[in-house]
Amino acid sequence: MRQNRHWLFKDQGQLIRHVETFPNHDRDLVKCIYTEATPVAKDGSNESLQKSFTIYLAKLNGEKPVTILSNVDKVIARNLQGNVLQIIYQQGLSVKKIKISIDDFTIRSNQDVATLAGTAAKITKTASY
Repeated sequence: MRQNRHWLFKDQGQLIRHVETFPNHDRDLVKCIYTEATPVAKDGSNESLQKSFTIYLAKLNGEKPVTILSNVDKVIARNLQGNVLQIIYQQGLSVKKIKISIDDFTIRSNQDVATLAGTAAKITKTASY
């Protein structure tokens, strides 16, 4: 039986940073495709327009990818526990943890984990020698 094939994105306007597949809880079938992508320049170069990126999840049936997170600066960790994908990520000075069902891509929780100190922090005491 021949299966129809689909592109993950409708055009070539995304620079793919990372792709990973996640299996179902029995680990026998791929449940979804995890993708980190950022828009590319319109001039045809493969240069990214921004440093932050978007995280998408897509089913294997050819449906349009679902945007899970935007404006992500860094993924610190990602872990699949059963059918729940956990991602620890940085957005600006915030470190957050999101939990997503890979069955229907619903967000179960999204919470702050830590706040990083800014680079403009003032030094309130200097060391004496």
